[in-house]
Amino acid sequence: MESRQLTPTPPLRWWLPPLLLWPLLALLGTTPLWQVSVEGRAFDLLTTLRPPQPPSDTVLVVLDEPSFAEVNQQYPWPRALHADLLRALQRAGAQVIAFDIIFAEPSRFGPEDDAALAEAIQEAGRVVLAGAEEYIERPQWLQYSRIEPLPLLVAAGASVGLATIEVDGDGVVRSLPLQTDSFSRQIAQLTGRPLPPPVAGQQIQYFGPPGHFSRVSYYQALDPEHYLPPHIFQGKRVLVGLDLRNTVQLEQRAADLFETPFTLTSQRYSAGVEIHATILDNLLYDTAIDPLAVPTQLTLLALTLLLSGYLNRHWEPTRSSLSAALLIAALLTVALLLLYLGRLWLPPGLPLLGVILPYLLQGLWAVLQERRQRLAIARAFSHYLSPAMVERLQREPQRLQLGGELRPMTLLFLDIRGFTTLSERYQENPQALTRLINRFLTPMSAEILREDGTIDKYIGDCIMAFWNAPLDEPHHPLRACHTALAMVEAMHRFNRELVAEGEETPVQLDVGIGINSGPCVVGNMGSEQRFDYSVLGDTVNLAARLEAVSKLYGTRIVLGAQTAMAVAGQLAVVEIDLIAVKGKQQAVPIYTLLGDGQMRAQAAFQTLAAATDALLRAYRAGDWEAALAALAEGRASGLLPGLFQLYQQRIEHYRATPPGPEWNGVYIAESK
Repeated sequence: MESRQLTPTPPLRWWLPPLLLWPLLALLGTTPLWQVSVEGRAFDLLTTLRPPQPPSDTVLVVLDEPSFAEVNQQYPWPRALHADLLRALQRAGAQVIAFDIIFAEPSRFGPEDDAALAEAIQEAGRVVLAGAEEYIERPQWLQYSRIEPLPLLVAAGASVGLATIEVDGDGVVRSLPLQTDSFSRQIAQLTGRPLPPPVAGQQIQYFGPPGHFSRVSYYQALDPEHYLPPHIFQGKRVLVGLDLRNTVQLEQRAADLFETPFTLTSQRYSAGVEIHATILDNLLYDTAIDPLAVPTQLTLLALTLLLSGYLNRHWEPTRSSLSAALLIAALLTVALLLLYLGRLWLPPGLPLLGVILPYLLQGLWAVLQERRQRLAIARAFSHYLSPAMVERLQREPQRLQLGGELRPMTLLFLDIRGFTTLSERYQENPQALTRLINRFLTPMSAEILREDGTIDKYIGDCIMAFWNAPLDEPHHPLRACHTALAMVEAMHRFNRELVAEGEETPVQLDVGIGINSGPCVVGNMGSEQRFDYSVLGDTVNLAARLEAVSKLYGTRIVLGAQTAMAVAGQLAVVEIDLIAVKGKQQAVPIYTLLGDGQMRAQAAFQTLAAATDALLRAYRAGDWEAALAALAEGRASGLLPGLFQLYQQRIEHYRATPPGPEWNGVYIAESK
């Protein structure tokens, strides 16, 4: 052999991917689509893993379904009713009362109704009413207007806070409002606690899925002494608002319902009043999340790219994948620590790309390099090895090793009956016989594939198939039996097609099917020169023998015991004999399959099942008279006439020539 030098492709410079990727990723991070669809969803996932639980002093009074049923009035409700609620909450000791309801229009119940609410506001003192901002966009201009509560209510001493909720581009509420007179900030100011000014980019820390705040129904708060435990409102901040979320699914959003980070996992919307309560607690307990400064984020991205490029400079699948996984885990750990310990938000999307992209680029380069080396190997060894051996050298050797695994499987054998006679008919035209067999095996094969079976091989006019390999199929006996029933139906359709084609003496094909379940060895079988993916084992041999004896019992489908036990509760299965097949000493019970679950429920099958059970018990006990009586009952069902004819002949034989005392009813098959 001539000595040859294989020159590998030079490795990709490890610093090149980071150098090319950093400006591209930095630009990607500025796009709204990335910020909302990727970083926004990452924020949702990470902030809901272990949200903090501050000792909230906020209670929600919600206009919910039970309240609408109790009040029994069309919305909007009378403002005198809200006045009653104010007085009830004031008597119960509420610190601040806020209505997430806009009272911008005069009451439909008249001026006295508005006056009643104004009087209650003046009596209560610390009351916040909701206002809103409205933008009207036209092709030429954008109009802004502010919706305020009635002057009468403001003059009574109510504070006004903007209750408009801003959503991100994907419809999720994540950002704290920037208005200095926002609804939640106005409530917080009435508590007397100093508040820092709004900060652009601050994110809301949610404390749980919809419904985690203490809440009571509106009608209960009207009469807390009767409906609620004492002191429930004492010293608490009370927010009143609409919450009909219990009747709303995710695809049917009603008014004043919004998506939050918890919507991703809970599939529920949050009421606007609950979001205001969350923002209020963010302000009072200083739990809002600040974004990490952009220069810091870009610096971290550069460091991540450089580290990933360096670790992948000598790319190898296992080691490189492990280092990438560890780096990703480290990044996520840092992001979580910053989030939960420092209330800082590090968007992880770009740093994660900074790990993955160098890994992929170096990996792609390594694959291309390996391909070039394989071509070099082929050129070097093709002069003294066969092309097949050279090709094997280029593959992973473990995928070509002989051997297999032991696993439970179901085997099916189908054979065309009377094939010898059929061959004689076509002896002058063997091509026509080939076309006929191929045409018949096509629908048979289709039924196997339809039930996710694996066609092992075609042996002349026989098909061998199996289930539960190479992919797992927990119901493999049932699927094999469904296939057998479908094959029989397909055979009948095929024969009708032959008749319809108009031949004077049309061919009528019949089949025998054997099915058996049990442990098999499955894998690559054969020699070092050639092998196939196939199965071996006693289960396979018995399945083939069952197909061979099916004609003897006047049935098309014969099942082994494990198969029959697995499907007996769902399909029409009856035991037909105890048999020792050719080459076996041990006898096994065999069964036939007649139909699906509907047939199993029919009276004829019930009669057949009872009769065959009685027949077999009497037959094996040598009670010929009882066996004949059961045989007559079985014939009355109209099913399996061939089986009863066989037992008629056996009984007549044994009555004339009684078996010896060692006889146990086992039939010994003399042929395969």
